[in-house]
Amino acid sequence: EQYSVITRGVNFHLSRSQIEYDSPNYFTWAFLEHDFAEAASKVIYLDRNPQLFALIVEHLSGYEILPLASRAIPDIMTPLVALDNLRIDAEYFGLSKLSARLTEALDS
Repeated sequence: EQYSVITRGVNFHLSRSQIEYDSPNYFTWAFLEHDFAEAASKVIYLDRNPQLFALIVEHLSGYEILPLASRAIPDIMTPLVALDNLRIDAEYFGLSKLSARLTEALDS
């Protein structure tokens, strides 16, 4: 099964195993609860930064994303701001493992 997350026009395809990787989270709630429109359509539209979301997809694939590669940082952000914004997105999506790693990185 494939699910689509569209962030500012950029389409990301996620598998069920990716959605469940750091669960429970926003995606398990939206896609796997059959009472919601997103569960039926398998598509969510989000107004989030697609470059940061690409890092979240890597995390959901089981990859280590820290330290952030310079080319992964959006042009409009400093490395520290990108790390903090990524933490904010991780918290927004309920990704507790990623949020904890990012909080640890920001505190060190």
